[in-house]
Amino acid sequence: MKYKIQFLLFLAIACTVKPEMEGEFSILQGEVQFVDSVRLDDTNFSFAVVYNPKIYNDSILGLGEGSFLGIHLFNSQSGNFIASFESDSIDSYQLPKKNYANFSIRGDSIFLLNNLTRRVYAFGVDKSYRGYYDLDFGTTMHKPEFLTFFERSEGKFLLSSVYDGPLSERFLHSKIVSVFDSKSHILATFGTYPMSYTEGNLVLSQNEIKILKHGHVFILNVA
Repeated sequence: MKYKIQFLLFLAIACTVKPEMEGEFSILQGEVQFVDSVRLDDTNFSFAVVYNPKIYNDSILGLGEGSFLGIHLFNSQSGNFIASFESDSIDSYQLPKKNYANFSIRGDSIFLLNNLTRRVYAFGVDKSYRGYYDLDFGTTMHKPEFLTFFERSEGKFLLSSVYDGPLSERFLHSKIVSVFDSKSHILATFGTYPMSYTEGNLVLSQNEIKILKHGHVFILNVA
């Protein structure tokens, strides 16, 4: 059995729509077009749901899945399985069992985010252990958000964080992007959620995606 996954490669924004400004955001209606897909060889897997599918180096497709046990890599062109990074498949380090759904690849290193422990584990593509990073938010009330943005760039970690308090206050205090320096200390945060989020007037979608591109944050909420 092969698992088919579609990639969001193009977002067309209708030119006739006038943006509505809400603080730091412009609210636009648009049309999402899926323009490519690949069938993954999931012979040894049972994917009920996948999280954070991303392509690196035009050839590696990685994703997390519903068990939160690890990250799986495939060839983005053929769909062939490459490797899994999970506790049972790594000999160089005893990786904690669960809570991996997001990752980043830079060069020959893969970074696995454990959103519950606020820790990032680094491995080589050959599964050699390269260390870990404890993300210092400066407060115990924030933690990484596993479903959204996480990248390693120029020695820094950029990720979406969530306020670890009452649901009614989640979007009031959460920041869309948090930046950590090379020593994993919080460097900056930016991106306050629009009013439609903070007032509870938006139907959230499980397909929400955040993209950081050319200095702007785009939230795709496909309800």
